[in-house]
Amino acid sequence: MVRLYEYVESPSGAAIIMELVDGISLREILRHQGATTAEAALVVLQGSLLGLAAAHQRGVVHRDYKPENVLVNGDGDSKLTDFGIAARAGDSPVAAGTLVYAPPEQFGGSPASPAGDVYAATATFYECLAGRPSPGRPPSGCCTSTWPSLCRWSRCPSRCGRW
Repeated sequence: MVRLYEYVESPSGAAIIMELVDGISLREILRHQGATTAEAALVVLQGSLLGLAAAHQRGVVHRDYKPENVLVNGDGDSKLTDFGIAARAGDSPVAAGTLVYAPPEQFGGSPASPAGDVYAATATFYECLAGRPSPGRPPSGCCTSTWPSLCRWSRCPSRCGRW
């Protein structure tokens, strides 16, 4: 997990000062190199999964684990970043996240749970192995003409499943 050094608030806004990770996102790696072996995926995901476990031990649910939020340095070590929509386990925050990786309950009003993060991490692991998101999941930017069954959430502003 990327280290948080300081949180600062002022009348003009807030800022989070975090550790600099000299690396690239897992998304970039997958885009340029394609699918990985299971062993390579586990090696790369290990650091981000340990960060996720540390967050869960503190009662924090990330709610947006995906390749874009896994940063990988030159040694192949990864860190989990972007806790922007994180919530306390058991809280019922507004539906948010990336539909391709989020568990169905995250958009159905269920309380935040570490199980949802495990679902997202598994979807990310699948994408590492297959080189594409899991079948049956909508692509980023889905619409009702392609994925009409996903538009059942009353809080979806355009009724198309995009958040």
